[in-house]
Amino acid sequence: MRANATGLPAPAPAAAAAPAEAVTTLYQAHALGLIRLAVVMLGDRPAAEDVVQEAFCGLYRRWHSLADTGKALAYVRSSVSTAAERSCAAAYGNGVWILWQEISPANPPRRSR
Repeated sequence: MRANATGLPAPAPAAAAAPAEAVTTLYQAHALGLIRLAVVMLGDRPAAEDVVQEAFCGLYRRWHSLADTGKALAYVRSSVSTAAERSCAAAYGNGVWILWQEISPANPPRRSR
């Protein structure tokens, strides 16, 4: 098996495999890294695992409509990032604006003593 830029074994070419096999191969090779990405974004391991599972389910459902099945990993990574961002927005609402206001130059951060 060839190694990719990250040193991990490259998955079998997705176009040659059946959808279930291709998605399973991608999941086995990349799920842990995607869960780590989602944990960093969400701060919650169970929620991160749910986001990754949903992304792979979405990939499987849309497999035949992908223009380039060789870019399936990019599709899943984008799905994970988008779902995590939406989850944060739903949980915190306008929290990004509030954080920005608190650390603006006109209102420097308060230091705890």
